[in-house]
Amino acid sequence: MNSSDLSSPSRILELFSPAAEGSKEPKTLSQLVRLIRGFGVPADGVFINTYFRQEGIIRFFARATADEEITAPLDRPLSKKSRSYLDDHTRAQTLIVDRIEDDPVTEAAAGTVIPGIRSFIMQKLTYDGHHIGVIGFWSKKNSAFTKNNARLIASLVKPLSEWASKKYLQSLKEENDLLRSQLQNRNHSALTKILETSPGLRSVGEQILKVAGTDVTVLISGESGVGKEVIAKTIVSMSNRQGSPFVVVNCGAIPSSLIESELFGYEKGAFTGASARRAGFFEQANGGTLFLDEIGELPLFAQVKLLRALQQKSFHRIGGEHPLKVNVRIIAATNRDLSAEVSEGRFREDLFYRLNVFPITVPPLRERPADILSLATLFTRRFAAKYGYDGVPLIEKHAKNEALQYAWPGNVRELENASERAVLLDGLTIHHLIPEINRVHNSTDIGEEDKALNSRKTSSGESLMEENQTIQKYFQSINFQDLEKAYFSALLEKTAGRISGPRGAANLAGLNANTFRSKLLKLGLL
Repeated sequence: MNSSDLSSPSRILELFSPAAEGSKEPKTLSQLVRLIRGFGVPADGVFINTYFRQEGIIRFFARATADEEITAPLDRPLSKKSRSYLDDHTRAQTLIVDRIEDDPVTEAAAGTVIPGIRSFIMQKLTYDGHHIGVIGFWSKKNSAFTKNNARLIASLVKPLSEWASKKYLQSLKEENDLLRSQLQNRNHSALTKILETSPGLRSVGEQILKVAGTDVTVLISGESGVGKEVIAKTIVSMSNRQGSPFVVVNCGAIPSSLIESELFGYEKGAFTGASARRAGFFEQANGGTLFLDEIGELPLFAQVKLLRALQQKSFHRIGGEHPLKVNVRIIAATNRDLSAEVSEGRFREDLFYRLNVFPITVPPLRERPADILSLATLFTRRFAAKYGYDGVPLIEKHAKNEALQYAWPGNVRELENASERAVLLDGLTIHHLIPEINRVHNSTDIGEEDKALNSRKTSSGESLMEENQTIQKYFQSINFQDLEKAYFSALLEKTAGRISGPRGAANLAGLNANTFRSKLLKLGLL
C-alpha cells in the first residue's frame, strides 16, 4: 500500500463492505491490525472497550496484536480519581495520546492489560446514533501516531462500529436495544407532562430518559421549589421499579437523635419505648426506591452511617445482631452546593462521590422564562376548576409581563401558590400573578420615572420607597384582604387621593390607573 492511500480512505472502506466485489473484510482483530498497518498506521495492537459508569469499570471486550488475539472480556475497576476524571472531562471523538501517562484513565485501565503500550489513537464507536464503546490502536513507542493516522481512523467510524458491534459488542448492543425499546414502550406520561408545561426542562428530560431504566444512583440539585421530588417521581415512574415502594425521606426534618432509628429501624427492646420491632426507611423501600430529600442537611455522624449502608448494601437495625440486605435504588436531592459543602468540611467527600454518580441539575424558574406562563396557565386552570369556576382563566397582558419580570425566588412552588391566590382574588380574569408587596419590591417592574420619584426625599428624610417598605412590613402580620385594603388606603393617603400621574398612587403600586380604580371599587374604597 502506498502513502497516497492515506488521503483516500475509500479504499479501506471497500475492504469493510461485504457488498464490494473481492471484499477482504477482516475476520479477526489481528487481521484488522495488519490491515490498518498496511495503510500506514504504525499500530502494534488494538483494543475495544466500553465504560460502565454504574459499576465503575472499563470492560475490555477484545484486544490483539498482529499475531495474537484475546476475546475473553476483562473488567478493570477504576479508582475514584479516574472515575471523577471521566465524569468531569468530555473526551474527544478522536483522541491522540503521545504518552500514556498523559491520559490517567487509559494508563490505569490498559497499563496492566496491554504490556508495553506507550501511545495510542482512540476513536469512539457509535451504532444507531448511540455511543457503544471505543476502539484504540496502540504502539510501543511514544508519539507514534500522526494527524493523518487520526483522520484515516476517524473516516472509518461507521464501518468499524458496525464491524465491532457485530463481532464483539453484540450482547451490549442487544442489551441497549432492549433498554431503549422498554423506555419507548413504557408510559412516559409523567415526563410528557413535565415537558409540555416546562419546555425549559428539556435537557433534564433527556437526562431522565438516559438514567430512568437503570439502577444508577441519582443526585438532583436545585433551589427550593424547582420540583426535585417531581423529577424523582418521574424517574421512578419510567424505571423497572415502577409500582414498587417509593419512600420519601426529608433528611432535614428528622431530629438528630432519631436519624439512625428512622433510617434503619430497631428491634423490640433496643431502647426505652421500643415496644415492638420497627422497619426503617431502608427496609420499607426494599425492592423499590429511597428518595433522600435535602440530603445536605444530614449531620456528619449520620452521613457516616448512611455511607456504610450504601457501600455494604446492608445495615443493622438498632439492637439487631444480624445484617439485613436490601435491594434499594437511591435518589437524593439537595438545594445546597455539595461540592462546596465538602470543601467546607460539612459533607463527607466519600459520601458525595457515592451519591453523585448521575447528577441532574434543575435550573431555577428565572432561568426558564418560557416555563413561567405555561405553568401559570396550568395552575390557574387547575385552581379555577377546584373552586368551581365555569370557564378558562384569562391572564391579562400586564399580568404576564409582571410574571416574566419577577425573579420567583420560591420557583415553581411560589408560582403555584401565586396562581391559587390570583384565582381566589380575580376569578377568571387574572389581573396580577404576583402580590402587591412583591411587585413593589420587584426592581425590574419599576421604570426610570418611578425610580426617580422613589429616590426623592420627604421632609422627614425618608424616601417614598422607604416609607412604603415600613408600611408593608407592618401589614404582613394581618390577613391578605385587610393588608390589601390598608395598603391601598395608605397609598391614597400618601398621594392626597391622587390616582394617576407620576406622583399618583397607581404609579407607586406599579399599576395602570384604570386597574387601580377597579381594585379600589372591589375593596370599597371608591
